[in-house]
Order: sequence, then C-alpha cells, then structure tokens
Amino acid sequence: MTFAELPLDARLLAGVESMGYHLPTPVQRRAIPAALSGRDVLALAATGTGKTAAYALPLLQRLLDGPRGQLRGLVVVPTRELAEQIHDHIRRLGSMTRLRSATIYGGVGIMPQALRLRTGVEIVVACPGRLLDHLRRGNLDVSALDVLVLDEGDSLFELGFLADVRELLAAVPAACQRMLFSATLPDAVRGLAGDALRDPVPVSVDAQAPAATVDHALYPVPAHLKTPLLKAILRARLLPGGVADALDGSGVPDAPEISGGSEQSAMHDLPDDFDESDTLETGIAPGGDHPPRHSPPLPFVGDGPLAGAVLVFVRTRHGARRLWQQLASTGLRVGCLQGKLSQRRRQATLEGFRTGRYAVLVATDVAARGLDISRVTHVVNYDVPATADAYIHRIGRTGRAARAGTAMTLVAPGDEAGVRIIERALGGPVTRCRFEGFDYGAAARSPEGARPALPPRQARLPGGRKPQLQPTEPQEAPRKPGRPRPARHAVPPGALGGAPQPQGQQTAKPARQQGAPATPGHAEAAPRGRSGRDMSGRDASGRGTSGGSGPESAG
Repeated sequence: MTFAELPLDARLLAGVESMGYHLPTPVQRRAIPAALSGRDVLALAATGTGKTAAYALPLLQRLLDGPRGQLRGLVVVPTRELAEQIHDHIRRLGSMTRLRSATIYGGVGIMPQALRLRTGVEIVVACPGRLLDHLRRGNLDVSALDVLVLDEGDSLFELGFLADVRELLAAVPAACQRMLFSATLPDAVRGLAGDALRDPVPVSVDAQAPAATVDHALYPVPAHLKTPLLKAILRARLLPGGVADALDGSGVPDAPEISGGSEQSAMHDLPDDFDESDTLETGIAPGGDHPPRHSPPLPFVGDGPLAGAVLVFVRTRHGARRLWQQLASTGLRVGCLQGKLSQRRRQATLEGFRTGRYAVLVATDVAARGLDISRVTHVVNYDVPATADAYIHRIGRTGRAARAGTAMTLVAPGDEAGVRIIERALGGPVTRCRFEGFDYGAAARSPEGARPALPPRQARLPGGRKPQLQPTEPQEAPRKPGRPRPARHAVPPGALGGAPQPQGQQTAKPARQQGAPATPGHAEAAPRGRSGRDMSGRDASGRGTSGGSGPESAG
C-alpha cells in the first residue's frame, strides 16, 4: 500500500511527498483508514513508528471541508518540545491547505498566545496545563471542536496530567472524534481510554517493545567511574582516527553525519588538566581542545566507530548539569536539556542538536517523549531507568524509521534491580560489555567521581537579609590614654585672681556676704516682687512702669 492508495486529498499527498514519505508504516496503514471513517481510535505503537502522521493526516483531511477561523482540531501532548515538533509536522503536511495552527504551552508569556488565538486558528497543539488556563480565561472556544487527539497517553499519566485531561474531556463536545495514541498502556491510561473513547478501533503495532533495529548493551562499572567511562566511549565513538580530520578543531562535525573510520578505534585517555569549572549554558567547553594521547587500537563492541549524535539520559536536573559540565571539558560540543531551562534555551539546544552543532546532548527524561531526531545513532543511559516504559521511551530516540541504533546502559553495582526490569521488557538477557583498555580499578577521587561537596549555604532571613553573627566572646577595644577632660562648669584658672588650680579640679566659690560687691562683670540683681519687678519699679528688661528709659539707656 502507498499513500496514493489512501483516500487523501491531493494537497495532503503533496505535503507527504515534500516530507520524503514514500510508504506508510504499519501503524499508519491501520490507523489512517479507521480515522478517516470517523471512528474513535486507540493506537498502541512503539516509538519511532510514525504515529504523528497517523493522526495528523486524517485530522487535516477532515478540516479541509468546513468553516475556517475557529478551533476545530486539538492535539494534547505532555511536553513543550513534543508540541513544537508536532506543530512543525502538521504545518509541513498541510502546507498546501491554508489551515492555520498554533502551539500553547507553559514557560512563556500567555498574552502572545491569547492574541494568536484571537486571530482565528483551526488547529491547536497544546500542553494540558496552559490549555486549561486559556479555557478558564475565555481565550479558547472548544464548542466547535471536531477532532481531539491525545498523544503520548502514557506520558500524560506519568507526568500527572490525567486530572487535567479529564477536565478537558468534560469541556469538549460529546460528538467530536477522539483518538488516543501511546507507546504503552498502563492501567490508568486504559481507564482513561474507556472514559474518553466510544467504541474505538484498536490498533496495536509492536506495542511495549523497542524497535528491532536497536542493539542493546550493558556496561557494568563502579559508580565513581561512570563519567570517565562515558568520556572514553564518546572519544572512541565520535573522534576515531579517520573522522578526527573532518572536525573543525573544536569537536564540531562539518556535516550533520560523518561516516568513516575502521572497525577499530583509538582510545584517548583523559587529560591530566581535567577542568570541571562551570561553562556557559550553551554547552561549549571553555578554552581549546586537550591534545589526546593515543593508545594502541582497541576493538569496540558493536558495529564499529560511528560519528553520529549521542543522546545521554540522566535521572535528575542537577546530575544532567554536572555531567554536561564535565563532558564539555573533553573538547566535544555538548548541549544540556532539562526542565529548568527557559523555553528559548530549550529550543535553541534542540535545534543545535538537530543541525549538528552539538555532537552530544545530555538530557533528562524531558527529551525521551516523542522527539524525532534522525541523527541520533546512540542512546546512553547514564542512570538506569526506573521502569520498563521509561527505558522503551529513552531508547526510542534511536533506531527510528528502520534506521540502525545502539542503546548502552551504564550499570553500577546497585542497579541490578533495574537491569532485571529491562531484561524482562526485552524478553531476554542483555549482553554485558567491557571497554577494553579502561582502568576499572581506579580509585575514587570523591564520591561518584564528582567534585568535593561545597560547604552548606548560610541561612537567610526573609527578604534575603543575612543574619547578624554574634561573636562568642565580645571583645572591647582598649581605650587610648588621653588628657583628662575638665569638669563641667569649672571656673577658669585665675578668674578669682588666685593661684592657678590644677586641671580637673573646680575652684571653690566663696560665700558672699550681705552687701558685698558682686563678681566683676556681673551686676547685682535687686530683689523682685511677685509681679517680676524690682523695688524701684523696673522689670527684668530695665524699663520703668511709666515707659521711660532705664539706666542702661541713659548714657
């Protein structure tokens, strides 16, 4: 069967041809006819099997006929990166249809999205949280919705969006067509499908199983040697002798994919001046490359050295940032993708990884959901995933569209429980490998090979103020010896005509007898009555009662 045999409009077939699609995948062959008939669809398929086109083409076909300028198609996805990727696929498939689409997700301003919605769009690709925000604000009207698609249903459950999805289902019209696509089907998602879908057409193609083109390998290694082993593997894979000449001196390939090299690769040791200092968020190592020391060629487990893109998965954001800083010092261009980054930096990092600017991408599970990057030839699980579904989603980033890929997992002594989960999901034991020439007995510099722990941060008061530290024993500064200060109101020496008195001692005031002359310079005050006048009838200013001048104004 070809796409031309499906009941699709010629404009959609032109979009399919422009994207390079020739033959529909198994999930597309089964899901597209059922969706075009108007039935609800429950599709389970492994990652990388073409699920996006399986619902995007029927969605565009149905919206070709009908009113424009109102929301008629809605696709709900768990992550921002997946929303942008699906929006790009829909835009390219419908490039000849003049249907307008928009994306809605958190982490960016809500007002530009509201203005875009008011201009009138027919298709919206959204994350549940921000979608409900627009519904509650009245920016979005779903009363005319014709098609609702829930993509990556298992991821919606794992990320805690089931309550939001149920609230959305209560708001959309009951007559709209609904489709649910997922790689796995946990019990919670099965219950959601029973509530959301009406007599769905089941489509199951290689569900809960990784692609057959992916090779799996386990690398047992002590926990503190994970990073050195990963560096050795990356140097052997991305910098083999035949490929090193094609690099621009900083570890960046001149083309998105570089082929070459032999079945044997050169093993490079870590530089002696290994630097773990912080670098810029762009993932470019500071300074230049460290000159590698070549050792005898060693065989590499797998299909020979490849110079493709490598995706490294780490469990936590802090671990991803620390590993990114350590790998950036090896001379490779490394990007970091984790949920704490702004949306602008996340998009720039993904675009750099797609175009070949970064040879290695260190990411958390935010990059394990539905991302389609054809350059990925190797997936490395730096931390063993906790569930089988997480492992399937991670390694689904390689081996897509029948391409070959390799999945490597670094296994510490305490990860055996996770290894058993992986082997049950794969249906058999996984090959254990050792990287020849690597020193597995090296002592740890610090716990898990990381830098020494920083001292605890000082507690802060509300408002960011630092608390005042009280000294254990208050120390009083010694007082400098100085001249003794004279007592207050002291009589200047010699004022009474006597001998000078020592400083600091006040001169005794002699008792004045009745009628004795006053101290020179001071007039004796006459006794005053109750009215404030003296016996001669003058007040305190020297004026008389008759307004005449006092004795002080007579001369």
